[in-house]
Amino acid sequence: MLPTGVFGQWVHYRDHDEVSVASWVQTRDRTIAHELGHIVLGHQGLPVLELAQSVLPTGMHEMAALMLRRECGNAAAAEEELAAEQFASLLLNRLQRIGRKEPRLRSRWGEALG
Repeated sequence: MLPTGVFGQWVHYRDHDEVSVASWVQTRDRTIAHELGHIVLGHQGLPVLELAQSVLPTGMHEMAALMLRRECGNAAAAEEELAAEQFASLLLNRLQRIGRKEPRLRSRWGEALG
C-alpha cells in the first residue's frame, strides 16, 4: 500500500531494490521507468518517511506521508524528480522505437514488468 497521491516508490535495501506501483496507476510502464530512473541516476531519496512510519502508529502513516512530502520538498528533490521523469521518457521512447524492429526486446520489457 502506497500513501495517497503516490504513484510509485523505490525502496533501496542493502541487498536489493524494490519498486512498488499503486494499483490505480494508469501508466504502469511509465511509473516503473521513472523509479528505474532514480536507481540508474544514483538518487538517494528521502528515507525520512520510512523512519517516521516506523515509529508512528499505522493510522498516522498517510498523514505523515502528506506532511513530509510538503515539508521536505526542496530544489534538489525537485531536480531528482525531473531527471527521473526525463529518464523515463527517454527509456520508453527508445523501447517503443526499438520494439518495432525488435519485438523480442518489447517482450522482455513486458516480462520484466510482470
